[in-house]
Amino acid sequence: MKIRVGVVGVSGYAGLELITLLLKHPAMELAAAMDAEEIGEKPLQEIHPRLRGICELSTFPVNADRFAALDLDTIFLCTPDKVSYKLVPQILSSGIRAVDFSGAFRLKDATEYPSWYGFDHAIPDLLKTAVYGLPEWNAKAIASARLIANPGCYPTSVILALLPLIQAGMLETGSNIICDSKSGVTGAGRGVKADLMFSEVAESFRPYSPLTHRHAPEMCQEIGWEVSNFTFIPHLLPIAP
Repeated sequence: MKIRVGVVGVSGYAGLELITLLLKHPAMELAAAMDAEEIGEKPLQEIHPRLRGICELSTFPVNADRFAALDLDTIFLCTPDKVSYKLVPQILSSGIRAVDFSGAFRLKDATEYPSWYGFDHAIPDLLKTAVYGLPEWNAKAIASARLIANPGCYPTSVILALLPLIQAGMLETGSNIICDSKSGVTGAGRGVKADLMFSEVAESFRPYSPLTHRHAPEMCQEIGWEVSNFTFIPHLLPIAP
C-alpha cells in the first residue's frame, strides 16, 4: 500500500520540485494539491506546464476538513513561515504527519522567533517535538516523527560539512572557518521582485541579508555553537546565461 501524501503550496518552485519527486517515488501516492485561496481550483498542469501528461490533479484551497477527509498519511508544507505556523497544528490534530519546508519549527527556543522570523511563537511544545529533518544525522528520529522541520538550504551545506569535524573533535568553538555557500535566485521564491529580475542578477552574484540572516541560529543550534560567535553572509548566484 502506498503512502498517501498531500502538498500545500504547489504553485511555488519548491512545490513543483517536490511534486516531481513524489510522482516518481514508488512508495508515494500524490493525493492532494493545495494552495492559497487566490489560486483557486485549477489543474496543476496549468500552473506548471512541466506536469502536463503526468499529473491530473487540480488544486484546492487549504481546508482542514477537506484534507482530513482525504485519508492522507503525510502533508508537505511548501509555505511561508507564518502559514506553516498556522497549519501545522491543524494537520497534526487530524492525525496526519507534517513535513514543513519553512522555518516555523526549526528553532527549539521560541524566544528567538521574534528577532529572527518576525513573529511570536506561542506553541513551544511543538518546537520540542519537531525533528530537524537532516537524514544524514537524524534518520532514526525522522522515521518515527510526527512533525519534521525540513532544514534550510544554506544550513544543509554548512552542517553537513562542519558537524562531522566538530563531533570528531577537529574544530573548536571560535575557530576561523569560511563556508562558501551560494544559491540560485529561485531560492527567493516565485514572486516578482525587481532585484531578482534577469537583468539585475545575470552574470553576477551578491550577498543578501548579511549578518542578520535567519539561517544563522538554525546552523548554530545544530552544530552546538553560540550565534554570537558566528557570522553568516549568504550569496545569490546569477541566472545562467
